[in-house]
Amino acid sequence: MAQHDGGGNRAPLTRLSTELILHIINYLDFISHADFAFTCKWIANCSHDLLLRHQDAHRKYKNLSDLSPETVPTLLKSAIELRDPIPVWHVRSFDIWGARQAWVHWRPFNLRGSVDRTVVPLPWDYDEDAIDAYIGRLRYRMTDDQLERARYEFKHGHDAFMKMRLISLCPRLRDLKFVNYGTRAKKSIQWLSAAIEWHRTGEAWPSGLLALRFVAVGVPWPDTPSYAPATELYSTYHHYPAYTLTSLLKLPNIDSLYFSGCREPEVSGYDDPELLDLDYNEDVPVKELAATYNLRPGCSSVKHLFLANFDGVRTNFGQMVFEAARELVSMSFRHENQYGDFDEVPVHSLGESLESLMFYNGRDWSEVHTESYAPESIRSAPRHLSMNVNEVAYSANRGCNYEELRSTLFVQYFATKAFSTRLEVLILWGSLGEQELESGDASDFLDDAVAALITSGHCPNLKIVHLEDLEHDVCNHNMAIADKIWFQKAMAAGERAGVDVYTVTNRNLKKHGLQLPKAPDQFDIATAPCSELRPDNFWFSPSTGQWEQTGCRSCGRCSDCLRVYTEELWQTIRPALRDDQDGGTEPLDES
Repeated sequence: MAQHDGGGNRAPLTRLSTELILHIINYLDFISHADFAFTCKWIANCSHDLLLRHQDAHRKYKNLSDLSPETVPTLLKSAIELRDPIPVWHVRSFDIWGARQAWVHWRPFNLRGSVDRTVVPLPWDYDEDAIDAYIGRLRYRMTDDQLERARYEFKHGHDAFMKMRLISLCPRLRDLKFVNYGTRAKKSIQWLSAAIEWHRTGEAWPSGLLALRFVAVGVPWPDTPSYAPATELYSTYHHYPAYTLTSLLKLPNIDSLYFSGCREPEVSGYDDPELLDLDYNEDVPVKELAATYNLRPGCSSVKHLFLANFDGVRTNFGQMVFEAARELVSMSFRHENQYGDFDEVPVHSLGESLESLMFYNGRDWSEVHTESYAPESIRSAPRHLSMNVNEVAYSANRGCNYEELRSTLFVQYFATKAFSTRLEVLILWGSLGEQELESGDASDFLDDAVAALITSGHCPNLKIVHLEDLEHDVCNHNMAIADKIWFQKAMAAGERAGVDVYTVTNRNLKKHGLQLPKAPDQFDIATAPCSELRPDNFWFSPSTGQWEQTGCRSCGRCSDCLRVYTEELWQTIRPALRDDQDGGTEPLDES
């Protein structure tokens, strides 16, 4: 009986000519190039030029941006005209800094110095055949107006459609940021929203949209740009139409979304002509609103949602957005301008999967009952919570007569009922008005309440209580300087129980460091000059939700410190530690 020869009669790859090896490579999926090249030394030598192309593409395009006018057209040409997918395959992040709206604008964006106006703009000439190739099969999904607009942009030097097309073609693109620099990239976001709507019905998604995990719209850039088209003045604050937020939530694998400046038409004076046909009555039911935006409950995979300046929308719109997330883990809000309140946030719509609920920069509402959080209004049991302390007082006193002993009820409610047993981090801001409690010092009631919470055992996993905002609220509202050190009972209870109590004066070294949701800033932009170089003297503030310089570290001598406590009181606070520059001032989160 013939024996199997183990494949000895087959020609091994090493016996094939270089030409045949290269021919095989041409038939391989580019994702497999490296695996094939590393089969053996002979194959690696044959693949040498190909591997160099991969290395060059990775170096140039891993972190992509539109700072150079050449980048977007070059990659589009490579992927569509030259049918070379290697450059776009290596794109992992894309930072969009602005918009080019005419061929005269096709100069580099310059983040540091003045633009050399002698530089000749870099125009690209697209004939009708080229435009048809770039639009591709999208023409069958586009309306006539959209198709006409896309052709117009190619002919007249608008880059918005080009960027959307490039985003769709990058199969490993995970991180997309729109930076508030110079001209806002509103049109690029609108084209991206349109592309999402074209594919949301369940048909095959473009590889780039399928790959996206992290999207940030409105990332702040602190420096005034040296170049901005004359058609639009630079502004540090931008707003974007609400439908762009709802569209981004429909990305099939979106994990984290930061969005700053969401606006609905006819809300906060903002008008979007593209949505004027919608009914913006505040009483529109959530189901009807969800049908209008095609955002059904549970349709979004987003797990981490951070909304800044979320005040230009109706309450029902917020409810629709929150209900769309089927498994939301963290929900963060940050207020950055003078309009709106947190009372427009329907937290009762947040699901049971929520573990972190943050209200950053809430000092502007410290004397107002905002219903930002009431313990009985939320279905989840968040481990990390930032809230207005006023809400606990309202919840504790609900249904009680004014003559009753409200302070005792407040302390009891605060210690045993106000928070989930899963609570690990509590950040309090705001103030207790005299109308909330019977005559007495509100700081004493708060001190008793926090100390009772720590010692009660109701929250066995409690690690951090942040109270600095309650002290700063005094000077922020022109109130009298405190005549005694606040939260001495809470600090003592925390020291005994191993709970870090953050106050203006507590310099005890902290034991715990926990991650809190963060908004992206200039140091998170991969293509910025300062990328990954955040100074060592920055720390993440759990009050404002952003990275800040550490400041005086509670020196007890500067004007900021003396606005909270008198110089005499500062002298009573552990003099040895007061002069220690490192004493008890570790940031809550140094990551």
